[in-house]
Amino acid sequence: MIHSLLAAAAIVTTIAGVPGVTGHLDGAANVALFNKPTHITVDTANGDVYVTDRLNGAVRKVSGGIVSTYDPVATDTFDFGGPINGGIVIEPPGPYPQSPFYGRGLFIASSGDHVIEQRDIFGAPFVHDVAFVGARDVPGFYNGPVPVDQPKPAFNMPTALAIDRRHYAAPGSFQPRYIYIADTGNGAVRKLTREINFEGEYYATRIDTVATGFLAPRGLAFAPDGTLYVSDAGYHVIWRAEKNGEITVVAGQLGVAGSADGAPGLLNVPTGIDVDDAGNVYIADTANQTIRRLRGGVLETVAGLAGQPGFADGDALTAQFNGPVGVQVAPGGGLIVADTSNHVIRKITFVTPPEQPRRRGVRH
Repeated sequence: MIHSLLAAAAIVTTIAGVPGVTGHLDGAANVALFNKPTHITVDTANGDVYVTDRLNGAVRKVSGGIVSTYDPVATDTFDFGGPINGGIVIEPPGPYPQSPFYGRGLFIASSGDHVIEQRDIFGAPFVHDVAFVGARDVPGFYNGPVPVDQPKPAFNMPTALAIDRRHYAAPGSFQPRYIYIADTGNGAVRKLTREINFEGEYYATRIDTVATGFLAPRGLAFAPDGTLYVSDAGYHVIWRAEKNGEITVVAGQLGVAGSADGAPGLLNVPTGIDVDDAGNVYIADTANQTIRRLRGGVLETVAGLAGQPGFADGDALTAQFNGPVGVQVAPGGGLIVADTSNHVIRKITFVTPPEQPRRRGVRH
C-alpha cells in the first residue's frame, strides 16, 4: 500500500505501559502494566484517559504520568469478554457534584456480562438508579422502559459506547441525556435514555434501537453536527447513521477486507472511532495495524504500517502498532490510541494539522 499524500505528518509516542509486557501494575506510567487494553475514553477537561483493561477485568486511569485502577463500588471486576470487547465513555465536563453517588458519569460496557454498568467517576453507582442496565450474564434484545426490580435481557455483547459530547445536556438543564451503545451481538446501535427524577437526579429510564443492519458494530462517534458514525468490524466499513435509522457507507467496501487509501478505500476490522471538531473521522483499523482518517470522503493512513504488526515509536508512517482498538481525539489535538496487543497506550501528535473535510457517501 502507498500512503496517501494527504496524510498529515505526525509523531507516535508511548504514554503508558511497557511494550510487549503484560500484567496489572499501577504507578508511574512508564513502568505500569496492562493486559490487552481495548476501548478508551478521554476526559476533555484535563486529558485523563480511562481504559478498559480487558484481560485484567479492570478499568484503568492514566493521569499526569501515573496509572491507577478505577475502583468501582459493588463490582470486584468487569467481564469484558472476548477480543476487542469492552467499552467506556465519560460524561462531558460540567458543574457536577463532587461527591460519590452524585458525581459525573462513567459508563462501562461489561461485554461478557451483557450489561452497561452505571457509575460515577468516584466508582459509586448513582443514587436512585440501577447499578447496571440489562440482565447480568443473560444476552437478549429489549426495547422499552428500564425495569427497576426485574432486569430484562437487553443487550448481546455490548461494546463501544458514545455520547454526543457537543450536544449533551449540561447539569441544570433538565433535558434528557443519551448514552449510545454498539450492541455488537445484535448487530444494532442502541440508545439508553436518562432523565431527571423528582429530586433533580438523572436515572436510566428507557432503552431504544437507533439503527440496525450492521454485522459487528464496534465503534461509535459523533461529528460536530450530531451525525453518528459507526465502525462495522464484520463488514469492514464505516457507516453514517441518520436520525431516521437510515445507514450509509462512507468508507470501505461492504464485506471486503483490505488496506487501500482513497475513496472509498479499504479497511480490515475497523473498531474504535472518533471525530474531531473539523469533522475528520479517525479509525483504529485493527487487523491492518494502522490508524486511518476519513477526510472529505477520502480514506488515508495517518500512522502505522499496514499488515506489519510490531512496536515502534517515532514518525507516524514508520511507527508500528499491534492490533490497536481504542482511539480518541485528545484535548488540544492529536490522538490517544489503545495499542491492544502491545499492551500500551500511545499518543499521535500531529505536526501538520488536519484540514477541513468534504463529505461523500455511498447509499446502502
